[in-house]
Amino acid sequence: MHHRRRGDGGGGSRKSDEDVLISLMKLVREGHPAALEAQNIYQRDNNQVNFLGRARALLEEEGVSKRLSPPQEHPGQKISSDGPVQNVPSPSFERVSCGGRDNTGKGHNPQPSHQTGHREQEQKPQPHEPPDPQTVHQGIPPSVSDAGERNEAQGDAGGGGNGEDVARSLRPRRVTRDQQGRIWVLDSFSKQASVIRPKAGLLAKWEAPAALFETLSQPEVALFRLGVPSNTTAIISKAVQGKRVTPAASSSSPALVHGTVSFYAPRSAGVFVFRLFDAKDPVRTHATSQVFLVEVRDREVEGNLRLISSQLKERKTLVAGLSQFAFLLRGMAPYAPSRQLQSLLWTCLQLSVQQIKDGAEEGGREGDEGEGIAGGSDKPRSRYPVIIGVAAVLHAALQNRFVLSCLEGAQVATLEEAQARWCLFNEEFYPSEADKLAHYRDQWGLAFRPVPPPSILPKVANALTEEIESLLPALLPSQACFQTRENVRERVEALLPSRGPTTFPDGTRLRVFGSSANNFGNDAADLDMCVTFPDSSPLPAGSSGEMIEALASLLEANGMEDVVARPTARIPIVLFREPGTGLDCDISVENPLALRNTQLLHEYSRVDPRVRALAYIVKHWARARKINNASGGTLSSYAYILMVLHFLQTAAAAVPSTPDTPCYAPLVPNLQLLPPDWKGNEMDRREQMQGQRQLPRQLVTHPLEGMDVDTYFYTEPPSEEQGQPNGQRSLLREYAARNKASVGELLVAFFWYYSWEFDYRDLVLSVRLGGAMKKERKAEEDGWAVNSRLAIEDPFETWYNVTHFLKEGKHRHIRQEFARAYALCVEEAMGEGATEAGAEGLLARICEEAPDPPARKETMEDDAGVVQDVQALGLEEAEKEMSGKGGGAQEGNETQDLL
Repeated sequence: MHHRRRGDGGGGSRKSDEDVLISLMKLVREGHPAALEAQNIYQRDNNQVNFLGRARALLEEEGVSKRLSPPQEHPGQKISSDGPVQNVPSPSFERVSCGGRDNTGKGHNPQPSHQTGHREQEQKPQPHEPPDPQTVHQGIPPSVSDAGERNEAQGDAGGGGNGEDVARSLRPRRVTRDQQGRIWVLDSFSKQASVIRPKAGLLAKWEAPAALFETLSQPEVALFRLGVPSNTTAIISKAVQGKRVTPAASSSSPALVHGTVSFYAPRSAGVFVFRLFDAKDPVRTHATSQVFLVEVRDREVEGNLRLISSQLKERKTLVAGLSQFAFLLRGMAPYAPSRQLQSLLWTCLQLSVQQIKDGAEEGGREGDEGEGIAGGSDKPRSRYPVIIGVAAVLHAALQNRFVLSCLEGAQVATLEEAQARWCLFNEEFYPSEADKLAHYRDQWGLAFRPVPPPSILPKVANALTEEIESLLPALLPSQACFQTRENVRERVEALLPSRGPTTFPDGTRLRVFGSSANNFGNDAADLDMCVTFPDSSPLPAGSSGEMIEALASLLEANGMEDVVARPTARIPIVLFREPGTGLDCDISVENPLALRNTQLLHEYSRVDPRVRALAYIVKHWARARKINNASGGTLSSYAYILMVLHFLQTAAAAVPSTPDTPCYAPLVPNLQLLPPDWKGNEMDRREQMQGQRQLPRQLVTHPLEGMDVDTYFYTEPPSEEQGQPNGQRSLLREYAARNKASVGELLVAFFWYYSWEFDYRDLVLSVRLGGAMKKERKAEEDGWAVNSRLAIEDPFETWYNVTHFLKEGKHRHIRQEFARAYALCVEEAMGEGATEAGAEGLLARICEEAPDPPARKETMEDDAGVVQDVQALGLEEAEKEMSGKGGGAQEGNETQDLL
């Protein structure tokens, strides 16, 4: 075979990387010389594939691999706070830089690989629980509730001294998959509780399969704040001993062990959970309770304020105190305040605001004209969580009318002046608001001001819409583009072997996925294809890798150019160039998740012409501003498409067509929550949650994660079945037609939403939910890092963070680009930035070509001064980072981000 071959990233039948790394961690903690050497080599070379190979060889020598449990064949199960048994992923492992901090989540945030699967199956409607309505975005202000706990849990990473220090640099995230146990939270009357008073009695009732419980060396049930990343940092933990219950002989249920443990609720407000785990091996969580809220009321607030006041006076407890204070301020309900409460409240606020000045003195930056305090490229690392905490306290205090009613006018003015100095985009305080605006002018030539869209839309929207309509034909793919891709697909499909060593059954097809089929691609997009087999036919003999090798030989023998086979990748793939068209192509085998994702995006694109128009303009803007390049550390096209869909599901509802006739209606519905018999009506949140229990499930088995992924979404019946003329999409088009905003108005509101409104620090963007969910909830369920960066949940592989590779500096730059675009709209509306062309040139200025960013280095120092790994992605594969989701299949499965 003469074709080139790359990739031996590991996969096949070997033990999972998760089990290998967990077993290696035990050797590292024991100070095993070879394990320590392997860790030191990885820190020096940063070669993940070689590290995993060295780890496997070491474990085989030690005989550990024989004791590793193989990956579960059945779907993983997790008892989440939302009630249902949910599928969850394998863990990722993060490397903490030596001497650095990770208490703000700035460490590397790798995620599992993407877009594979076997056969999709239709199932009859089955009841399943909806997500908790509390997880949906309701305008909740920023939070730093985990900063102090994460700081204490992780500490400083060692540089290669004893085994404990080195183990810290290969710290595993908490494993949340395959939770076979359950925990219920009961009050003192043995009733299930969701809201608890401070110091009230609690019961944690738990159960677990006897076969599992008997393997635990030291089982414990522990109380945690929601989202705490490690099982070793519990508020309180208690050993448990259960009572075995043997089912009846006629029952197929396994034997269970159950028990009840008594606790007292924390005295401070917050959201908490119980977890069941083995204290001797705390990485794996075996059960998680539903979340419960500790609510502080009336006179209990004074006790909490006294505790917070003492925390704010001590450096060691400062971050925890700010976090607790912000949470308390958000939940304070009206009652008759005493003078003591008013005094305590103002004392805590003064102590919080004082941290701004203390940070300036420590950093030596107060009075530096145009520069922020404890922010920017040289902000002190130890002050960053403090400054974030102060910002959260100010936001919470000024948003709570009861809190403001407890303060005097001069005190409120002090808080407002401090908040005016806060910069959302650099996350820092400036000496004054004037200094902040001057810095914007110096850096961008613009004033970033939160002027709401209704004030400027009438002056810029019409001209902007005309510019968009003029530009769109050059951005949309031509009809010839689709025909060319279909011709190539048919030619390659005809080559699929029906005899020889690798035989494909009759009816085997090549199907297109990714940007060539999701209705958001362009003429330059690659052609991504996958081999699919007939449902009734047995799969061909041999592995996917062997099929890929056979395909590579076949393609090369039939004149395809630049054939590259990657049979050992996690998703085996062959890449090639079709000589007649020069089209870059790739083929994988049995990739139904990619196909379903492509179909979902395609269905959204057909709801209304404004969906595609806005998506193409946003992608055009992002490319021009150099923030649409995954290999450069910014966002993929798929990420921007999800951001557009999220905006159209939520914030677009508040975009008025005119100030006099506002229209408050989403442009697109949540297709994953609509029932098959949807009649086109608007469904409120409660109806969606109730209806989701009866939605059908369309399952695709994920071969890498060993679980079934629900890929159901509403697909509109053909128009003739609705009694409508052919070609008219009645239900979805009528739904979208209630929103009267023009595409120009939508673009302005899109820039506003991601500049000033979306809470990056606190929320995860979720098209699946039609809103957003709290990052702490995502951290609890799937082990995501809680940090200030943009986080986007994949609509199907809900454990996957689409923006997991985004570093802090790049995230901040992207936010500034959104702010720049909106600031140009504001200045145009106010006549401050008008040119001779007037508003006609606004889109051109928004999409003005940005200078090329500096070349990336192997390691880089982010804006907080923390040295972090930079995972170098191949330029060719960068846009394929998400298989089938924005531009094709990803070779990066070979170098899976597990470290």
